[in-house]
Amino acid sequence: RDGPMRLQFGKLVLCECKFCWCSGCHRDPHWPASCDQMAVYKKLLAKTKNEFIFENDDTSFEVEVKRCPN
Repeated sequence: RDGPMRLQFGKLVLCECKFCWCSGCHRDPHWPASCDQMAVYKKLLAKTKNEFIFENDDTSFEVEVKRCPN
């Protein structure tokens, strides 16, 4: 059953051949980022000449974040 949270992040599809993708944007799975968030992230990577970052990549980034208000 698809609830609001599941649809927000797209839906992971796994084929019998073990290939998986997001049914929302038809790209690689990107949970927990939404399809829109992933598109923004990819644009930022392209601007910095890092089109792809893989899980086993040693690249690190420094980011500025805000504290959780909770």
